[in-house]
Amino acid sequence: MGQICIAVNRIIVVESVHDAFIEALAEETRKMKFGHGVETGVAYGPVLNENVRSRTRRHIEDALAHGGRLIVGGSQPAGEAFDRGFFFNPTVIDGANDGALVMTEESYGPIAAVRKGRDEGEALSISNALPYGLAAYVYGQDLERAWAFAEKLESGSVGVNVNDTSELQAPFGGWKLSGVGRELGVEGLMAFRESKHIRIRLRGGQSN
Repeated sequence: MGQICIAVNRIIVVESVHDAFIEALAEETRKMKFGHGVETGVAYGPVLNENVRSRTRRHIEDALAHGGRLIVGGSQPAGEAFDRGFFFNPTVIDGANDGALVMTEESYGPIAAVRKGRDEGEALSISNALPYGLAAYVYGQDLERAWAFAEKLESGSVGVNVNDTSELQAPFGGWKLSGVGRELGVEGLMAFRESKHIRIRLRGGQSN
């Protein structure tokens, strides 16, 4: 549902695999069992409240106005079973330009916005263009290339072939406008320590 601070918000796919990726993502989205969480096999339920649902609608409308193409979803599910709860169909949008809200803001809702990039260089440029950098993800078969790409991303956490960067023993926090300082890990513990600087003058006038 996208309601996690490190959820994937926009997906930048190199041109050579873009069409195949869109087809695969659409197929997987349609296969998701949608409904109430108490039902067996349900993988996708309601969003938190009406504010999330209305923001999702607004971001979809804005994406379509910015050249986007609706691939899957884009509406509330029909049927009495969905009258209670804030349900919204999982949505995939392709091709919205870089000025669209789905490409510049956190939707925090059930939207996956896909954007084509000519190559790795353009994908990196698009990724680092925003003033935010909490979490990012890189997928690729060549781990050396993926790792090199991850090192260039301006983000506090980067997952390589994994979509969750949470580790209790590792520092968590963002770059740029996504925050200052770190939680978790040794770096997080340092915030609770008090440093002390002691300066002493030795005999002969030398200070250290």
